[in-house]
Amino acid sequence: MRWRTSPALTPLQKFSLVTFISVVAVTIVACGLGGWLLVRHLVAHDAALAGDLARLLLTRSLPASLFVPAAVADPALYARTMNDIAAADDVVRVVLYDAQARVLWSDDTALIGRRFAHDNELRAALGGEIEAKIIRPGKEEHEGLRSFARIEEIYLPVRYARDGPVVAVLEIYRYPPRFFAVIDRVLTAVWLLGGGGGFVLYAALFAMARLGLVEVGPGLDVMGVERKAERRRSEDALRRMNQTLEEETKRLAHEVHDEAGQLIATAQLALADVALEMPASSREGVAKVSRVLDEVADQLRRLAHELRPTILDDLGLVPALEFLAQGVTRRTAINVRVESRADGRLSPVVETTLYRVVQEAVTNVIKHAHARSMIIRVDREPGYVRCSIRDDGVGFDAVVVAHPKGPRGLGLLGIGNRVEALGGRFEISTRPGQGTTLIVVIPVSSSD
Repeated sequence: MRWRTSPALTPLQKFSLVTFISVVAVTIVACGLGGWLLVRHLVAHDAALAGDLARLLLTRSLPASLFVPAAVADPALYARTMNDIAAADDVVRVVLYDAQARVLWSDDTALIGRRFAHDNELRAALGGEIEAKIIRPGKEEHEGLRSFARIEEIYLPVRYARDGPVVAVLEIYRYPPRFFAVIDRVLTAVWLLGGGGGFVLYAALFAMARLGLVEVGPGLDVMGVERKAERRRSEDALRRMNQTLEEETKRLAHEVHDEAGQLIATAQLALADVALEMPASSREGVAKVSRVLDEVADQLRRLAHELRPTILDDLGLVPALEFLAQGVTRRTAINVRVESRADGRLSPVVETTLYRVVQEAVTNVIKHAHARSMIIRVDREPGYVRCSIRDDGVGFDAVVVAHPKGPRGLGLLGIGNRVEALGGRFEISTRPGQGTTLIVVIPVSSSD
């Protein structure tokens, strides 16, 4: 019997096959990681918004003495406040835990009295972290929620003072259709842009191979000019993706600000009407609720502005950074100062990139650095703009943290992607116990 062998692949066919597999793999990884990071960012903002409202109502309505470990846990004591939270739009279940992970109250009475000491998200919340994610209900305690294909699960630590101990954890399950629709549209945009970019990349490489611009053989040699052209195409694709995500973030910020603001204004008017019909002795309670709504409105405006500050579009990078610094200084014990030697405006894409880089760096400092002060400096020189963020915190091991699986590797990866999309570079100078300096340099033309 004679075996018939298939003809060997030509060098061009080998190159095409390897390139196709590589481009598909890179596209899937990039889109998957980018989509995951974006959803995580949006869910964190949504959880912070919903959490501020719920915690404010809870701590204003229930005395701290109800959460003392020795207190008698009568579910009726929490019922009125918890029912108010459960009645909010999009909320499908509410659970209140004490500091020992025991359920004090839930609209599912079967959960009251049970302990969930091995729940990782609950333990993280008892440690002071806000935990939020989108889940598909499947656990035993999710009975009654399985009719939802997905829900947002939020664990909120409850404190009665900014730096006080966590006395309880509020768990909220939400089904916000409009928010899920925004996430779906954003993920669709990420995959469409990523797939389109991957197709363009593959077509360009294949065309170069056919035209002889790439020599396939021992030591695959790609001409320097073509390498630069391909890098420019990749940077353009990433820049377009970042621009699309910024537009979605801007639209989401407007929805949070405008729609929630209108609801609060309506509630204020309704309270005013109710107060007119109440005796004078009861109006003080209505006035307290009105003041709480004022605080909620302020929090909404702050969150919407930080999600996409209009000042960045209207006045430029430095005023937007000063607005960000003022907000951080008000909310934390960190003194943030902005210094600048950059006259005039930069291009919108450069301003947005630098703002997002600073925002990510500031978030890392707040979460991990234990710093007392931070300096943000922007300098414009001929041909480039330089931005540095320096803190006096505990510092870190840059080699460990820069790894994608490190404690802040994903944050640094996002910074690197944004900067490199504009042909820039960034570097980190840090040592444990000696603070951290992040420097970003982006090339700009004279017209920027």
